[in-house]
Amino acid sequence: MTNRWHSEKNLAEDFYEVRVTASRALNDATAQALFAAIGYAFRQHLRGEDLGLPHRTGDRSWTAYYDITKSASDDWLGHFNDTLAAARLYAVEGSPPRKTRGDTRLVPGIGPIKLCFAFR
Repeated sequence: MTNRWHSEKNLAEDFYEVRVTASRALNDATAQALFAAIGYAFRQHLRGEDLGLPHRTGDRSWTAYYDITKSASDDWLGHFNDTLAAARLYAVEGSPPRKTRGDTRLVPGIGPIKLCFAFR
């Protein structure tokens, strides 16, 4: 495992940790909600294990464990842009509305925010 962080634009290898930097400061509860939304997108598109709990590294940044080698997709890199697009959307709006329970969502959004991802 490398110690060097790779941006979402130049990721070309397996990763085991995700760093998320937000456009605004979040309290711990809101950061947990943010990572629930990101984790939903990762499970949906990368089909791997759950995203780990966030660990604060700054007032606007967190890291979490995620072992991409546990993905059920052999071509996870081909789904990567869709994964990050969904993570950004779900962070703002929440997971997609449930079909069987009206307009409820499994994971609520946290409202307008911009996210930057890095991986190692």
